[in-house]
Amino acid sequence: MAGFLNNENIRDYIEIRNNFKIYSFKKQGEIKAFWFFINLKFGEFYHDPKIVELHGQQCYLSGNKKIGRDGK
Repeated sequence: MAGFLNNENIRDYIEIRNNFKIYSFKKQGEIKAFWFFINLKFGEFYHDPKIVELHGQQCYLSGNKKIGRDGK
């Protein structure tokens, strides 16, 4: 599905878990998504201006830190 959306230049937004592995071209390796947001305070937003790869699809990564179901 994401491949079709990318091929058609359709913007989409998905929520991912903090343990998803993301390929960082800058670091030349896979890292868990939470490392992109570890320095954020609750409610703070971050957009990474560099392209990353998630499940074989290139995309931009942005997000915020929110309180999870367990209160953390």
